[in-house]
Amino acid sequence: MKFFNLRRPFFVVLTLAVGLVRLAMAQDFTISSPNNGDVLGKTNQLKFNINNVSSQAKIVATTVNQANPSTSFRVEGTFDPDSNNKISGNLDLNFDQTTPSGLYNITVQYFQQGSVLTTRTISNVNIDTTSPKFRNVTPLTSAFVKGIVPILAELDEANVDLWTVKVNSSDIPNNTGSSSLINVLWDTGLITRDGSQSISIDVKDKGKNSSNRSLSVTLDRVPPSTAIRSPSTIGYRQGATIPVQIDVDDQFAGSVTANGIIVTLKTLDGQFIQRVARRGVRQNGNGVQWVGRILKTSKIPSTFKMIVVVNDRAGNAALTQEVTVRYGN
Repeated sequence: MKFFNLRRPFFVVLTLAVGLVRLAMAQDFTISSPNNGDVLGKTNQLKFNINNVSSQAKIVATTVNQANPSTSFRVEGTFDPDSNNKISGNLDLNFDQTTPSGLYNITVQYFQQGSVLTTRTISNVNIDTTSPKFRNVTPLTSAFVKGIVPILAELDEANVDLWTVKVNSSDIPNNTGSSSLINVLWDTGLITRDGSQSISIDVKDKGKNSSNRSLSVTLDRVPPSTAIRSPSTIGYRQGATIPVQIDVDDQFAGSVTANGIIVTLKTLDGQFIQRVARRGVRQNGNGVQWVGRILKTSKIPSTFKMIVVVNDRAGNAALTQEVTVRYGN
């Protein structure tokens, strides 16, 4: 009777399994980037190292959306060891704006000779391929400013990494941050000359997406000048309609608007009577010409004052002008 050694196949399989385990343990496979919870943008790299490796390695990375596993991305590559039996490699993990934002898991498999030797999982990776968006930015472009100017903006971005505010391509105090609200105070007193100034806001998120908003404003610290051309101090006949003409000049065109010119009538002791009706405003060099009229009503006494108050768009106030007007001789 012959006896067969039934233990031998089991011993061979066990020996091979132990060998693979020892090989996997001997070949130290580590991933240096990305890490759990990292934010990934459009262009990224999976970076890894393998020690004590003597043959070609195959690396496969599969990125799967946690909310919708049918959304997945697979990349792979083969890598040869160097003379020190080491592999330091990387795989491109690239996405675009069509990639759904959200949390993903990345499964990384290390193959040798067709067999999976090691599997690593990178969890809760946040893919963000959308550039930050600006909302409610002030000052508005083409604004006129002076003094301490707040530079404000809201960012529609959940993963802000860094924003930077510059004026005329130079840093100003406290001009960086990482919140979704930008609030920087610009002291225009450090600027020597009035005129056009540039404001630049650069934003980067943790996925390396970036946005820029550029503003052009005018620094204006000179008050406008005002001249009353009509009415004059001569007497007007009772019941007459009195024409009003006011010339306003400033150092920059567009700095004075109709809303910045207030013309009122007051009694000689300063009591308000009414505002003067505006008929039109036209550009006149760097200033404007304001035209209106005074209609005689029962509220208007025979002698009164017309007061002209002008503020330009930067908030500079002209000297208040006034003229005493009389009905009759």
